[in-house]
Amino acid sequence: MSPFTFDHLGIVATDPPITARFWASLLEGTVEPGPPLAVRAGGLHIAIDAGTPPASRGLHLALRVDALDPWIHRLDALGAPWERVADRLYALDPDRFVLELVPSTRP
Repeated sequence: MSPFTFDHLGIVATDPPITARFWASLLEGTVEPGPPLAVRAGGLHIAIDAGTPPASRGLHLALRVDALDPWIHRLDALGAPWERVADRLYALDPDRFVLELVPSTRP
């Protein structure tokens, strides 16, 4: 099998511009015009299509981060709901897509 790299994450949003601004602000990235509208931040590319988000709660994006506290401040500034569970942080975007933040100290 050939080596591979991550290309993008595709999500569905009821209001793609609002969702794109949320992710760009949170991840300190840029919004790229579409279609589809997209956010680039570091090596991450999020493609955002218009529609009704799926009801599945199992879908989520998990990012390994150096520390959780700076992310809590960003989430609070955006008015995003979040919850700390054990050593992880779970947050919701405007359409309730789940972001999981995992500290890099975790094996």
